[in-house]
Amino acid sequence: MVLRFLTTTIFNGSPSPVQCRMIGALEEDAREIGRDIVVTCVEEGHGPNDPHTKRRAFDIRTKDRTPLEIRAMYDRLKSSLGPKFTVLYEAPSEPIDQLLKEIWYPYSNPTAPHIHIQLKISYEYP
Repeated sequence: MVLRFLTTTIFNGSPSPVQCRMIGALEEDAREIGRDIVVTCVEEGHGPNDPHTKRRAFDIRTKDRTPLEIRAMYDRLKSSLGPKFTVLYEAPSEPIDQLLKEIWYPYSNPTAPHIHIQLKISYEYP
């Protein structure tokens, strides 16, 4: 299984070291679960100070996953990426499922549920 990017995603030049680290973790996860993983946002559609624009964040599709699968992906990515990275489950409204309620990040305004990964704001990489 592989990591896929929507055709609307944008990389401005070669992937940054942070993006390479996230790609590696996501590819590892796709192989582990035996399913493709889709990145829906890289650097596009955000303001100049946003982690996406600064080449430090990805959004991952979850609409084709069960709550249990989403929670498992969230947990694997937190473990794989380690303490220098933030993993968030973002959704437009509070989830009904308890597994997702426990990881929901209510301080964002997403258009659709997804997992957001980024280098922590206070860190440089590598």
